[in-house]
Amino acid sequence: MIATCLLLATSGGVRFWREGQFATIARENERCPFALNEFPKILGTWRMEEGAIPKLDPDIARIAGANAYLLRNYIDQKSGAVVLVLVLYGTARSVFGHSPEVCYPANGYQAVIPPADHQFLDSTSRFPVRFRAAFFSKNAGATSRYEEVYYTFRHNEQWLPEVANQWKLFRYHPGMFKILLQRPTTDLSTESSPTESLLREIVREVDVRIAQNKTLTASAMTPGKTAAR
Repeated sequence: MIATCLLLATSGGVRFWREGQFATIARENERCPFALNEFPKILGTWRMEEGAIPKLDPDIARIAGANAYLLRNYIDQKSGAVVLVLVLYGTARSVFGHSPEVCYPANGYQAVIPPADHQFLDSTSRFPVRFRAAFFSKNAGATSRYEEVYYTFRHNEQWLPEVANQWKLFRYHPGMFKILLQRPTTDLSTESSPTESLLREIVREVDVRIAQNKTLTASAMTPGKTAAR
């Protein structure tokens, strides 16, 4: 009986210690690793559209799990294409379920073509950057409006189009980025789309800024670092 009680007490103590660890990790990952409002206005051939800055409705931002977000229009200086860009950061448990396949139909859109997964390699990422492209339509009077949508999630250093299967890791890696690009189009094909080039620029910028933040954090935590300077 004594041995059993000791085992139960030890198990409870370990569980309490682990819960404390998870709570600490969650607090450390509540804030975005960098200021999204400092995101570059120029990304490759893309330039931020000046003028009124779009904003998410506060209720939508809350439902989407946004602790921080960036919403801008970027114009491609080569093609003239205009893309609405959403970069969002929040807790993985809140962000992971908000994919266009769920959110767009809820707002009156219909999927035109089944979503397709793509990927590209980038020097800033250890893994291939995987993303999803989809097309949705919405009736506007007698005509239909078509939207091209690209999106990906960053979790545990990987860019993935689907993160629901990562749920077991959410407590260990509670922070998540979501990138969503939306462009009005009449061409229901990604072959000639300029949107991927903007996605590449945004992914690279996010990865670089996260790496810089980690370097600064590690430097600040190194004993004697400040004194050595």
